Amino acid sequence: RHDPAAARARGACRRDRRRRHTRDAAAQGGHTAGENGHADAQDRDARGQGRDAGAEDADAESAGPEDRPARGSHPVSNGARPLAPWRWLGVPILYVMAASMVFALPMRFWGLGLPEPVFALPVAFAWAVIRPSMLAPLGIMIMGIFLDFLWGSPTAFWAVCLLLPYGVMLGARSMLAGQSQVMMWLWYGLSTALAIGAGYLFTMLDTQNAPNPASVGWQFLATVVLYPFADRLIDRFEDADVRFR
Repeated sequence: RHDPAAARARGACRRDRRRRHTRDAAAQGGHTAGENGHADAQDRDARGQGRDAGAEDADAESAGPEDRPARGSHPVSNGARPLAPWRWLGVPILYVMAASMVFALPMRFWGLGLPEPVFALPVAFAWAVIRPSMLAPLGIMIMGIFLDFLWGSPTAFWAVCLLLPYGVMLGARSMLAGQSQVMMWLWYGLSTALAIGAGYLFTMLDTQNAPNPASVGWQFLATVVLYPFADRLIDRFEDADVRFR
C-alpha cells in the first residue's frame, strides 16, 4: 500500500543528496579554479624573469671589451692599489739627472754662468712627505752619487747631504700633514739649509778651507725656488695609496 509519508521522506532524502552533490561539485570547481589561477600567476612570473634575463644578456653582449670585467678578476678600488715605484721614484730621478746635466753645461749669459741648484732636494723632500719607503733612500743615494760624478765631489758626498734632510723630514712627516703651502715652503727651506749647510761643513773639513759664501748662498736661493716642483710631486702622489694617508 502506498504510504504518502514515506514517499515524502524518500523525496526529501533525494533532494538533500542532490544539494550536497551540487555543493561538493561547486567547492571542487572553486578549488580547481584557484589552483589554475595560481599556476597562471607562476607562469607570468616565470615569463617576466625570462624577459629580464634576456635583457641582461643583451646588455652584456652589447657592452664593449672595456666594459666587461676580465675573467677571474675582482673589482679593486683605485685608492687601495699599490703605487708603482717607477712612477714616483724612477721618473723623478730621470728628471733630476736631465736637469742637472743641462744646468752643468758651460754656458754664460751676460757674463754670468748658469746656477747650479740641487734638483735632487725637491724630490727628496717630496718623497719624505708622500710616504715611507725602503726604495726612497736608495733613489736618493743614486741621485747623490750622480751629482758627485757630475760636479766632481768626493764619492757619496751629496748622497749624505741629501739623506740628512730626508731623514729629518721623514721623522717630522706627521707634523707636515695639513700644513699650508707657505709652511711647507718654510719646511723645504729648512731642509735645503740643512743639506747645503752639511755640504759646506764637509767641504771645509775635507779641504781645510771654507767655500765661497756667495756661491753657497746663490746655490741655496736657486734650490729654494724649486719648491713648486716638490709641491707638484706631493700633490700628485700623496693620496695615491690610502694605506699611507
